[in-house]
Amino acid sequence: MAQLLYAGGTGLDEDDLPAPEDLRPEYRALLDRTQTNTETYFAQKLLPFTTYRPNLPALLHHTNKIVRAAGHQAAAHLPARPIAVLSTHLGWPVVSFPGPHTGYASHPTPFATLLTQVLEAELT
Repeated sequence: MAQLLYAGGTGLDEDDLPAPEDLRPEYRALLDRTQTNTETYFAQKLLPFTTYRPNLPALLHHTNKIVRAAGHQAAAHLPARPIAVLSTHLGWPVVSFPGPHTGYASHPTPFATLLTQVLEAELT
């Protein structure tokens, strides 16, 4: 039940991922590890993530080192909420990456292309 709620809250139930047999071996291994460690993930990673309160003034001093980004299809889901709130409070633009929360897997080429462009622009 918790996994279904999590999938819906994060938009993972909407992800347009390839069939498991079509995934790259390292990504399939990641999914297998994630499935095996679900209880630990919820207790040790998700709970601290969802209750964390960042130091907003400190973030302003490091704005040139932070890429403010979210997946286009994930904008309405939990993983994108923190960056949306921070962007509102700090006046940062958000880069909209192709795809959902896992756009790097479902849209690897356009994701990588945009990431390269963003990182190169940040260096100049």
